[in-house]
Amino acid sequence: AFSGRAGSILIAGTGSIMFGKDPEGNIHRVGGFGRLIGDEGSGFVIGKKGLTVVSKDFDGRSEHSLITKLLKDTFGIDSQETLINALYKNNFEIASAAPLVLEAANMCDNESMRIVEEETEELLLHITAMVKKIRQPILDLVLIGGIITTDNIFLHTLLKKIQDRLPHVKIREAEKSPAEGAVLLAKELFFTYAK
Repeated sequence: AFSGRAGSILIAGTGSIMFGKDPEGNIHRVGGFGRLIGDEGSGFVIGKKGLTVVSKDFDGRSEHSLITKLLKDTFGIDSQETLINALYKNNFEIASAAPLVLEAANMCDNESMRIVEEETEELLLHITAMVKKIRQPILDLVLIGGIITTDNIFLHTLLKKIQDRLPHVKIREAEKSPAEGAVLLAKELFFTYAK
């Protein structure tokens, strides 16, 4: 993202992870533990939390959420049985529910707004941890992945939190594409371990 210079990238798509490079060239990582114990702020976790809201709605354990209506309209999931079948028989992509959660949050659905608040807070914790690892007065940060590069309430909430609470973090555009960055990193790792 920074042509080999110090900086960091936060990736939040289906999963989430953060990498940073300090001025000495050391690579640091935050998150990336996968969907079983991690992926905070990702499409998977947002979708999972949204589906949990829907399951409680179907049970009558919570107030009705707009997510339930959007799930029915989009995927035809309208009962406990159709939700269970989708998840356990039809291999429903849990992350595909994330856009519905964000859409509902845009319409001020309380449960969806709570999910956005919680998961942007998790990504803010990723960034805060990276700031401690990189130890620079300014942390350059590139955002990558559909959850945080699409113009949506999640991105706006995250950017506002960064601006208000981490003013020394500067959002930048990537100088190279993710593919070009991967090639540069692979070359660097090859020459490091080929010695």
